[in-house]
Amino acid sequence: MPGAAEAVNGRNKYVVIDPSDEPELDAAGLDVRWRRPSASERRSKERFVFACAIFASLNAILLGYDVGVMSGAIIYIQKDLHITEFQEEILVGCLSVVSLLGSLSGGRTSDAIGRKWTMALGAIVFQAGAAIMTFAPSFTVLMIGRLLAGVGIGFGAMISAVYIAEISPAAARGTLTSLPEICINLGILLGYVSNYAFSGLSEHINWRIMLGVGILPSVFIGFALFVIPESPRWLMMEKRVPEARAVLLQISESEAEVEERLVEIEEAANLLKSTKSEDKAVWMELLNPSPSVRRMLYAGCGIQMFQQITGIDATVYYSPTIFRDAGIKSDQELLAATVAVGFTKTIFILVAIFLIDKVGRKPLLYVSTIGMTICLFILGIALTLQKHAMGLISPRIGIDLAVFAVCGNVAFFSIGMGPICWVLSSEIFPLRLRAQASALGQVGGRVSSGLVSMSFLSMARIISVAGMFFVFAAISTVSVAFVYFCVPETKGKTLEQIEIMFEGVKEWRGGEVELEDTQHLIHNSKKSAPALPVPQVDTKALTFDSLNLGLHPPLSLPVLGRNKQPSDLVPVDRNAGGGSTVRLSASSGRRRRTTLDTRYGPLWPHLLPSNLAANSAINSRSSGWPRSNTMTALLRRIQSPVAASTACAPMALRRMPGNGLSTTTSASR
Repeated sequence: MPGAAEAVNGRNKYVVIDPSDEPELDAAGLDVRWRRPSASERRSKERFVFACAIFASLNAILLGYDVGVMSGAIIYIQKDLHITEFQEEILVGCLSVVSLLGSLSGGRTSDAIGRKWTMALGAIVFQAGAAIMTFAPSFTVLMIGRLLAGVGIGFGAMISAVYIAEISPAAARGTLTSLPEICINLGILLGYVSNYAFSGLSEHINWRIMLGVGILPSVFIGFALFVIPESPRWLMMEKRVPEARAVLLQISESEAEVEERLVEIEEAANLLKSTKSEDKAVWMELLNPSPSVRRMLYAGCGIQMFQQITGIDATVYYSPTIFRDAGIKSDQELLAATVAVGFTKTIFILVAIFLIDKVGRKPLLYVSTIGMTICLFILGIALTLQKHAMGLISPRIGIDLAVFAVCGNVAFFSIGMGPICWVLSSEIFPLRLRAQASALGQVGGRVSSGLVSMSFLSMARIISVAGMFFVFAAISTVSVAFVYFCVPETKGKTLEQIEIMFEGVKEWRGGEVELEDTQHLIHNSKKSAPALPVPQVDTKALTFDSLNLGLHPPLSLPVLGRNKQPSDLVPVDRNAGGGSTVRLSASSGRRRRTTLDTRYGPLWPHLLPSNLAANSAINSRSSGWPRSNTMTALLRRIQSPVAASTACAPMALRRMPGNGLSTTTSASR
């Protein structure tokens, strides 16, 4: 049997760590691969990652600006082009539906030409649409430009979050992937300010300038292409390993972290390759999903849908209509009130960016959905009182209450549902599905947005504007239950850990966690454990390919799988150089088969539970399991007996610094 170091060399082309290797030491005597960068180096890398995320988020400004500017421009388009209320609904709402074309085709396009060039394509298409709208002489031409702009927005909105998730470290991914939502809010604010700034011009000119200003953000996207790198995950999918490594060196703290992330990405890319080798198309897997993928789709598409059907687009697009219903008469005053809404939305999204990786996704979603529900009820009550109980409150109080409720609604939306929707939709899907599934997640959101936008005025005529917000409040109440039952907490987990989390674990948790406690892992309790505990093995449930070949003392370390069946670790070979190889090789009733080879150094005679050998090189391989998902077995010294725990993603092969007595293994489950 070849040593594990040789096996690792055959499996992992990025780094080989062998017990006999002499590490390269720095001036302080530390392995340079594990030296943490200086504070200035770390800040420089953090700034670079942040700059990449900002540039990638510029596409989201296009969406936000269009949403904000159309709410005011439509007032003057009605007067200039003499469009009907039905045409107004179509013009406002069609962008959400048409952007689906961009989102759905964007997944395939991004896999073909890369993430950043897909963003560039979206910006170009939007520029063409905005230019046509600016010079439109009629409603028909205006609609053509609107349709083109929608396709471009669909491209950009889908791929921005995917790109940011793929370049971000796990600890900052929530913050960075919320940047598109921040840029949407900034775009909405710019749209409102543009409406107010140009409202004094003639009705034939002002709305054209309002729409034409939207071209400017897409110009900056062109400059961004010379700054941001391509996604390292996409480069790995294209087998451009040196380029992927170069990108990771720019955004990672150390070479060791680069190797970790390369191994992690390779595991996911290999899964993608095996999926393709089985000729199972990605779209077929999404449309006929496994239970784990179905759970991902429930969470990803569901959160996108609830984001829209709680009425945020109706609040933003039709805020002048809402404020007019509340009692504001002047166009200038209407537009000034919308600017207040835009400022509120932007301020609270900035608050969210600092909380999303500290507090977590679910707590913020609870605050957001509950707060939105309360504000929507208050808005419905305020509009009802203004309409039917004028004598109970003064008109000014009614207006102030309505403005307060609208601002409160967008504030609670921006602190949770807004940014976290982008975060979840970009991080819960595995690499093989990420681009297409993120695009599919846009379907729920865009269709819901289109239905709300294109039906709001018609429905308001039937049940009143106040009645519409009571409906939105009821839907928002349902969204609280959806968050509780369907949305997991993903804070601090790698993208591959999140994938494993959807595999049916009863508790939505990941990372390095103990499997129950030591007594469940090793059948001998700590008090009665001998120096070398030997577990009770259910031979009916488990068969071993490798048996004890006579090495003494034998080592038995149980590792419990998800179905609570123990596996065993037994020595199978002894090397001439004083090292030994142990193999875990077991199969259970669910076609699960795992093989794990570990080469220990000369410390083998002392390999007791209280003295695990450090600096072990490990290889893992698996066969016979139809759809490999990745698991990590972490064997570590916790005095006696030895405990095992699992993490939900592969960990890099590494030496433990100093006198660390841990062996980290990466196995396929």
